Amino acid sequence: MIAKNPFKAFFNKGGKIAACVLILLFAAWQMIAQPYAFIPNSADNNVSVINLPTNSVTATIPVGLSPFGVAVSQDGTRTYVTNQSSSSVSVIDVGTLSVLTTIGVGSAPEGIAVSPLGKVYVANAGTGDVSVISTATNLVIATVPVGTAPHGVAVSPDGTNVYVSNFSSGNVTCINGNTDAVITTIPVGVGPQGIQVNPFGTAVYVANRFSSTISVINTSTNLVISTINNGPGTIPYDMAFSSLGTSLFVSNLGAASVTVINAITNTVSGNIPVGNGPRGVSISSDGTNLLVTNGTDGTVSIIDAALLAVSATVPVGNVPIAFGTAMTPPPPPPPIPTLGQWGLILLGICIVSFGLVALLNLQFQQNFELTAGNGAAAKHTAMPGWSVGQMFFPFQKSDWWRSLPRASLVIATGFGLIQLVWGEIVAHDIVGMALVLPMAMYMFYLLEQLKK
Repeated sequence: MIAKNPFKAFFNKGGKIAACVLILLFAAWQMIAQPYAFIPNSADNNVSVINLPTNSVTATIPVGLSPFGVAVSQDGTRTYVTNQSSSSVSVIDVGTLSVLTTIGVGSAPEGIAVSPLGKVYVANAGTGDVSVISTATNLVIATVPVGTAPHGVAVSPDGTNVYVSNFSSGNVTCINGNTDAVITTIPVGVGPQGIQVNPFGTAVYVANRFSSTISVINTSTNLVISTINNGPGTIPYDMAFSSLGTSLFVSNLGAASVTVINAITNTVSGNIPVGNGPRGVSISSDGTNLLVTNGTDGTVSIIDAALLAVSATVPVGNVPIAFGTAMTPPPPPPPIPTLGQWGLILLGICIVSFGLVALLNLQFQQNFELTAGNGAAAKHTAMPGWSVGQMFFPFQKSDWWRSLPRASLVIATGFGLIQLVWGEIVAHDIVGMALVLPMAMYMFYLLEQLKK
């Protein structure tokens, strides 16, 4: 009697199991890798999460009352949302799309911005101050008095200066980003709302709602060096720079449009129609898409930054605002495998193969013992068609070449994943795959023997 092989049923299904695992892993990677846009819906007390590659809402996250401003951490792992009527900030874990914690701040928080120095600045319109939150502890570490009804806040690229637009004071407060002390106050237009620092850190742009103008501040002198006429009755609300800093996009609450400003000449160069009541403006990290929330329509306009035209409109909740930076950057790909890491993969396959050899020896021994009592003829029948030594250097050509297409499929899948995840295949990847191929064939050969 020959012992039943306990591994045969499992390995007969192994291909299907492996395929399912690969599909699940790929789906999980796709979910993690996608950049999102977080849209606070002020009237619904929640945040709509838009999957940017598909332009569809994939989640809705409950937050505080009247969510208003939004900011994303530089590594894309956290999103901060100001809750205007709750006097709080909701911290969202981007990985789980859930609220991690809620931080109490001043009254009626609106604008919010993240500093590269590990701080989050929140403009509290009701108390006329700025709450400074530590990103490490999620605790308020300072409160800075500014002007009346601060609305917007922006941080210089190096984090050394923070700028706050004071809506009712008609000025901008400049704060030292290291000490959190007020440096100076700069007069601008009437009703300053949105505020942005250009990517070079040389100028601050301020949207004056009631003046329908844009004030340009020189960061070296803290003086207004230019005033851009945005058009009568446009009511400029929020702003975002192009990735190169050459263009500034301004949402016009009173004109259902976005003004395009040449940031080199500080002149208006174009106008893009969007939905009704446009509020927040954000640009993707690669500069290809612009996102505009339409507060009256309950939609988000996705604008192709190259064509300067709306490419998609996404329905969200009621009164979406997203005052600030709403889009997360795509996570960086993991480091490209080194040749040493390929060696570890090869070592892992070798270990698995030697483990399979041990199982084959065990199976042979069991068959031999079960048939030993039936005489020499039975003993001879129990012997496999190859010796134990041949387990390490097999010469059964049919099984050996049967393993080639399976091993080749593994290699092809490996190359595909490398291209998908890292975007390139370097020379040592080819060397590593070439080394893995014969060992993968050997492993599949051994699996064939276990199935017998």
